[in-house]
Amino acid sequence: MVMAVTRVEEDLEKAGIISLAYAAAYLMQTAAAYGVRNFHASDVTGMYSFWEYKAVRNVTCALSFISAVGYCLCIGYDRQKMLFVACICILKLSEVYEDLLHGELQRLGRLDAACRFGTFRMLAGYGIILVLLSAGSGVFELFVTLAVQSIIFVCIEYILLKRTQQEEEIDLCRCRKIIKECFPIFFMNFLNIFICNVPKYAIDACLTEEVQAYFSILFMPVFCIGLLSEAIYRPKLVEAAQIWKDGRSSEFYDFVKKQVEYIFFITTAACLLGAGIGIRILGMLYGLPLQQYAVDFAVLLAGGGIAALVNFFAACLTVIRKHFLMAGVFSVTAAAAFGISKYMVEKGGLRGAAALYVVLMSCELLFMAVIIVRYWRRET
Repeated sequence: MVMAVTRVEEDLEKAGIISLAYAAAYLMQTAAAYGVRNFHASDVTGMYSFWEYKAVRNVTCALSFISAVGYCLCIGYDRQKMLFVACICILKLSEVYEDLLHGELQRLGRLDAACRFGTFRMLAGYGIILVLLSAGSGVFELFVTLAVQSIIFVCIEYILLKRTQQEEEIDLCRCRKIIKECFPIFFMNFLNIFICNVPKYAIDACLTEEVQAYFSILFMPVFCIGLLSEAIYRPKLVEAAQIWKDGRSSEFYDFVKKQVEYIFFITTAACLLGAGIGIRILGMLYGLPLQQYAVDFAVLLAGGGIAALVNFFAACLTVIRKHFLMAGVFSVTAAAAFGISKYMVEKGGLRGAAALYVVLMSCELLFMAVIIVRYWRRET
């Protein structure tokens, strides 16, 4: 979407607004998901039913959307920002609901079906973007259409999955237990997304919308490292949970070691390619001169690799049901973010924002690694 704004409308200020709206929507998406996905997929004993997970998701989605609107009103966003945030939030809520369906399919051993559904929905979305841009539609109209399209597809997925599920009575006490069990994961994910977006918030406070747009363009490919990493380890989480349940701790930590090696290799390759040919390709895609930001781009990619390791360690702690320990890690990092973010961005500009991201992700990784090693030594 930012690419469409920079290339078609040639409006860096609007691109910056969209980027900030996405940051707010991602925060809401994290709250709505409530960190249940990995907990749900690794529930190999069937402790809770699909309908109980669904009831929890209904509540978290409703509360998150209300909170997002309230946040925009408190911050004092203008009408344009409010409309973009609301529309992107609706789009993200449909993805959160889809995540619930995919979690159940993964628990049933049908992650392949979940991937097909998700891929088809996204391809349809890209097709809509191309058609509407060719027809000269505005960016807001694009977001509205994408939100409607996403809701329709998720409704179809739900109807198809519902046919495979036996209707059960929802136990509210068990729903409360899910909320209690997953609160540390939610708290961790919420703080993590906030921490990841701290550089954007600092830029919004200290610099211009144009700098925000440039930073967002450089920042977007960073998530590719995390996506590639998740594509490797997420399909194996159910198997990893079973390994841990059977008491095969050495086999579980071999799995952890291999995934760390994969993420390290992906990050190294991304940094080398990104600082060379990657920044040129990115500039061509967005129609902007980005070569001067090659170093900043490499720094952000390194931070993306660190973030991917943090997310993997978080998934591992969820599998072994030690996820409650993560709340302290992210609380300390969030406190540090409040203390250093404005100073680093004011002094360093865009490069300061990139360095801030790496510093915050490194803090998280250090604490998470200490926890993982501690439990590995205890088990061996």
